[in-house]
Amino acid sequence: MSDPTPAPRSLPDRPSLEHLRKQAKDRLDELRRGEPSTALSTAQLDLARSYGFPSWRALKAHVDEVTRDRHQPFVDAMDRGDLSALRAMLDAEPALAQTQLQEHHRTALHLAAWKGRA
Repeated sequence: MSDPTPAPRSLPDRPSLEHLRKQAKDRLDELRRGEPSTALSTAQLDLARSYGFPSWRALKAHVDEVTRDRHQPFVDAMDRGDLSALRAMLDAEPALAQTQLQEHHRTALHLAAWKGRA
């Protein structure tokens, strides 16, 4: 007899909350084909569980933590005004300039302007 519960999907090494939100909306479209009144929260819960999390909130908290850890060196270099480190990081990953930094809810450009760093 096989286990009716499928194994959880694996999150990528660099999960994106924006991508997960799109996946939840796609899942909502699928669910609404069978039940038009399905709420987004149902699709979010279904997606979170497919990744092995008990709730959307737990999935989001995990992604926020991973993202914060990944961007911390970039934020630290900005705080120090270390242009050579920033250039190296942006050369390696240009999308950092446009990424919304979770701990500040702003992009790197916003933070640089806020700190008066052209």
